[in-house]
Amino acid sequence: MTAVTFPLRKSAAASPWRLALTVLRSLHKARQERLVAAELAKLDDRLLADLGLTRGDIQAVSRGELRR
Repeated sequence: MTAVTFPLRKSAAASPWRLALTVLRSLHKARQERLVAAELAKLDDRLLADLGLTRGDIQAVSRGELRR
């Protein structure tokens, strides 16, 4: 599960709209990560191997931490 963080900058604290935008961006990013992980999890091991991935790589790929 991906933790959603809410970074508060001085300028973000001053504007509720900027804070809302930050929250929405964080939620969108978390949703995209879940969707990518779900799609990759549907693939069989052979297809993942064709892509150069293993099941253990799925979370890192969905977070954008693993690039090959």
